[in-house]
Amino acid sequence: MLLQASMRKAPLRRGSYDRGVRRPDSPTTANLRSRLTSLIIELAGGVPQERIAGLHSLVDAGEFTVELENLAANLYDVDVAVPEPLLAELRELAGTLRAHGPFHLLGPSGDAG
Repeated sequence: MLLQASMRKAPLRRGSYDRGVRRPDSPTTANLRSRLTSLIIELAGGVPQERIAGLHSLVDAGEFTVELENLAANLYDVDVAVPEPLLAELRELAGTLRAHGPFHLLGPSGDAG
């Protein structure tokens, strides 16, 4: 059966989808990459270096949502106290990227916040 022209789906272009960001070279992607890298650097103190290296490689690959979820899980696992401004930024990015993770369990003392 032939599909009407209006019912045909447009072919997906390679690289056109990046977890809600349309183009890998867009300012939004560069901004996300920069913000996530800054968060990793600022919060790296209590997280083992092999985990930090994995987080950086996720950002380099453009897997921003996975990186943010892993960062939150790592912070929770090692009970890192997250300063309030960084906690607010983590939660804002989680909402932007529709990330799921233990963001609600992170707090300034590592307890429910």
